[in-house]
Amino acid sequence: MYCVNITTENGCQLQWVYEIRYLDIFIVCSTKFKCSVNHVKRLFYRAANGIFGNIGRPASEEVIVHFLLHKCMPILLYGFEVCALDIRPLQALNFTVNHFLYLRPHVM
Repeated sequence: MYCVNITTENGCQLQWVYEIRYLDIFIVCSTKFKCSVNHVKRLFYRAANGIFGNIGRPASEEVIVHFLLHKCMPILLYGFEVCALDIRPLQALNFTVNHFLYLRPHVM
């Protein structure tokens, strides 16, 4: 479906886009309010891999879990306390944490 761009009073055109970033939350085009979790999943993996790469395998499980809970989880959950997420985005966020911990078997 093609939509014509909106023209403002001063002649600027607003383009139609699939998603928009506002306060680091990506709002997706939909018939109801919907947020994307893809960006925060990438940021979570980047932060978690950075921490894991710096502390390495010799670190204790408690240290790794502490860093994940206090440094990476806020990145993953930022802004979603005000968004009503459906079950699929919640499952995607849950899978992200479980998948990261699954790849590092000594953490569990």
